[in-house]
Amino acid sequence: MLLLGGCWLVQNRQSAPPVTPVPETAPSAAPTSGAGTTPDATSGGAMPGMPVQPVFTAPPSGASVPAGGFALRGTGPAGEDVEVFLGDSPVGRATIGPDGTWSLDVQEAPTGPQTYTLRNGAGGEMAVLNVVVDEADAAAPDPTAAGNTVPAGTGGADAAAPETTATPDTVPATSADAGSAADLSVDRPASGAQVSGAGFTLSGTGTPGQSFEVLEDGVSIGRFTVGADGAWTRAVPAPGEGEKTYVIRSAVGDEVATVPVTVEAATNAQGAACTQPLSISLNDGETVTAPYRFGGQGSGDAYIVTVKRGDRTVGRKTVPVGAGCGWSFTSNPGVRAGQAVSVTYEIRPAGADASDAPGARLTLNVR
Repeated sequence: MLLLGGCWLVQNRQSAPPVTPVPETAPSAAPTSGAGTTPDATSGGAMPGMPVQPVFTAPPSGASVPAGGFALRGTGPAGEDVEVFLGDSPVGRATIGPDGTWSLDVQEAPTGPQTYTLRNGAGGEMAVLNVVVDEADAAAPDPTAAGNTVPAGTGGADAAAPETTATPDTVPATSADAGSAADLSVDRPASGAQVSGAGFTLSGTGTPGQSFEVLEDGVSIGRFTVGADGAWTRAVPAPGEGEKTYVIRSAVGDEVATVPVTVEAATNAQGAACTQPLSISLNDGETVTAPYRFGGQGSGDAYIVTVKRGDRTVGRKTVPVGAGCGWSFTSNPGVRAGQAVSVTYEIRPAGADASDAPGARLTLNVR
């Protein structure tokens, strides 16, 4: 009997059909009410059949951003034009790329709490972004250094590299560091000199072949290489009026010279109109450290600077031709530490159409 019962149990177990797991499937229709029915506004996406609306994705709402410049980013329908406003003042336009993303470089911003509004091509308000513009962040040390992290899109990764703080026993900044291969002196202008607001030239001597970078109050204005004759120069385009400090750094980042000056107000001779040909202080293909500034001399009342990354336009700004016929443009593209991007600037006279050939085109390698 026991043997018969065991056989019966084995036969029953072998005849039981195998259990096949049932795959989890999405509901055939979205719920009509309740949590989870609202599309993510920051992703630019929506439920099937719903229109995609342009939105901001960075910086995050309430973030602190530098007054010297930062990048706004977002998503929306590919090919659609969007415009960003600060209050009632236009900041710039952008075209949403094929991947559904857009970005716009904000070159300068008033300090304090600010509200940016995103509008579509028809002028309809699509999104609002509140940020706090912090003057202290405009040329702050790189927050990504020494293991610090920065939220994507806040502009913090664009800050200038940190400078070494002097102690009472350090060598004055006007002398070359004894432990560095850099050997440089500044002949003009003299420390504390008054210089023209229309622009001036830094010059001096050094070891032939060595390269250096010049920073104006923490903002790069370009690099120079000492010539074979031991002489070097660096043009300073249309600096703002007031006291400024120019720091020269070696290729390895050592501070080798400091020149404080006072910039006088620029003037036009007897109110003469500006008719100078357009000039640019940086060279095409030059490598710069964000944030940076360039400019030169020009004619008319203003220029429109169009900012591009590849074929995509990420911003436009009107810059005036000031007294002394100088113009200046400061940029701080979103570049993460350790990376480099190529940014192109097209300069056209104010009133020119965007399809007109630019008066000048400048492509920079930004790090």
